[in-house]
Amino acid sequence: MRFSLVFRLPLIVSCLVLTTAVLVYAGMEYRFSHVYRTEVRGRMRLLAGAIAHGTKNLVASPGAHRRVGPLVGGIIAGALREGEPVERCRIADGGGREVFLFEAGGTGGRGGERRRHAAETVTVDITAGEERIGVVELRYRTRNVFEAERTRQILAVGNTLSSLIRDHLLSRDYFQINDLVNKTIEEDPNVLYCIVLDRDGAVIHEERTAEYGQLLTAAVSRRAARVSRYRPVIIQPLDAGSRYVEASHVVEDGRERMGVVRVGYSMESLRGAVTSERRRLMLLILCMTGLSVGLAFAAARNMARPVGNLAVAVRAAAEKAPREMDFGEAEREMERITEAYERAAARLKSRSDELAGLANAFGELLHSLRRRIGELHQFYRKMSQAERLSALGQLSAGIAHEINNPLTVISTYVQMMRRRGGLDSELRDEFEIMNGEINKIAGKVKELLSFAQEKPAAFAPARLHDFLRETLRLVRHPLKKNGIELVEEYAAGEQAEVFIDGNQMRQVFLNLALNAIQAMEGGGKLTVRTEEAEGGERFAVRVEDTGRGISAADLPRVFDPFFTTKGEEGGTGLGLAIAYRVVQSHGGEIAVESAEGKGTRFSVYLPRVAGTKA
Repeated sequence: MRFSLVFRLPLIVSCLVLTTAVLVYAGMEYRFSHVYRTEVRGRMRLLAGAIAHGTKNLVASPGAHRRVGPLVGGIIAGALREGEPVERCRIADGGGREVFLFEAGGTGGRGGERRRHAAETVTVDITAGEERIGVVELRYRTRNVFEAERTRQILAVGNTLSSLIRDHLLSRDYFQINDLVNKTIEEDPNVLYCIVLDRDGAVIHEERTAEYGQLLTAAVSRRAARVSRYRPVIIQPLDAGSRYVEASHVVEDGRERMGVVRVGYSMESLRGAVTSERRRLMLLILCMTGLSVGLAFAAARNMARPVGNLAVAVRAAAEKAPREMDFGEAEREMERITEAYERAAARLKSRSDELAGLANAFGELLHSLRRRIGELHQFYRKMSQAERLSALGQLSAGIAHEINNPLTVISTYVQMMRRRGGLDSELRDEFEIMNGEINKIAGKVKELLSFAQEKPAAFAPARLHDFLRETLRLVRHPLKKNGIELVEEYAAGEQAEVFIDGNQMRQVFLNLALNAIQAMEGGGKLTVRTEEAEGGERFAVRVEDTGRGISAADLPRVFDPFFTTKGEEGGTGLGLAIAYRVVQSHGGEIAVESAEGKGTRFSVYLPRVAGTKA
């Protein structure tokens, strides 16, 4: 109880809280990303639709195709200046002939960045009435929302610089260019360098915060020089991890190219901000999980402490061997168990649900046991050695009847709890276990009654082999469940007939088979074999298993009432005693052979009906 409630409940709560928090966190990121991608796709479709509408008349007239380039190029250039992730724009007429093609070159990154952000394409038909006269294909890459916002910041700085530098280039005021560049680097720690080139590519001014010469390769400079009126911005990574990027902006006066502004940026601040935010969120999730675990642990411990104290008291009494405890000590142990129960019941009875009813039923069972222990003490004093077994049988019947009443109440409450709606799977499993244990107790009570109330046998002839087959069919499921192979070896020839009480003998063989199954926890083989014995006057049924066997010290006592080797499994020690008495009442005999680690064989000898053959 302590382990399952005090430890498993907080563990389940922590897993649920942590899983929920992580799913919410991941779901928020996915939702933000999905909304952003949807918004970008909508803008790209709108841009493609505007291009299709604006070029409809030019595409319809082959003589006007040359005017498509300047028109669409200007539209794309404006989109790039605003940070739209356009990579390629293709326009074709109705026959599939290419009218216009734009490729952004370095824009949008390369290598690892391209792999992270897959390209997407939107396609819009150019129509005249109902006729399709062309198509606009627009390809773009969707970054994540943080990188997209950072890109917009980079473009804003670059566009502002290029606009301001244009006026200074026109007036050839290089001093103002130097001052403007220096202030930009000083005010924005993310700006690594700024290079201003004239129309011929010569350096007018260059300012750096550190040495980045190893990053500014010839390939980077060549791509930067490709900026033009229709490709006004080129963004390219300076390293494989895209920690540093360069944005190149064309400076122009009307249609005249005045120069190029190249600005290097660091993305580390963005990465740091995102990482810091994620750490704070994860810390918050862990704190919530820890608080939930603490509350669940405290609640479970508060619920389980009284029941746990009761379990400790019962376990302490059970660990003492019956031969080492007299009736006075048994009564004292019962008093300690009762005190532990009353402490637990004081808390459970205050509840208004089935737990209160369960506590009351358990109390009735406990008081009944106390009363019967007192009666047993009185009986024991009056018994003589010759009368002990008979008196013990009568007392067992009384105990069984007394236990049955509160046990029925307990079973009723458990059934009510199992049918209650809204139970989680963990509680439902616990109630299933409780129901199974109640059924076990009911089975033990039934064995007590069977031992105490000997019934007259109703003998009738039976075909032994058919009887054994029908009986073993009842244990097919536990055999399969435990991975045990069943082997049936019946003597050849006509089946022998025996006079038996079918119900009583079925109990004998079922008990032998179930004992064998319990002895083979890791699987094994159960063999049921028949053969003639004593010159054919009797028939022998051998039930053999490959289980753990019985020790030499315990072997002489296996048929004694209340002797069991099952330990904590809860055996009453009556099964083989009942089997011994039933076989004797049939004029037969039962014997056992066993060795530890080598299995056990029970032999049941039954008289044969005269005139029948094997």
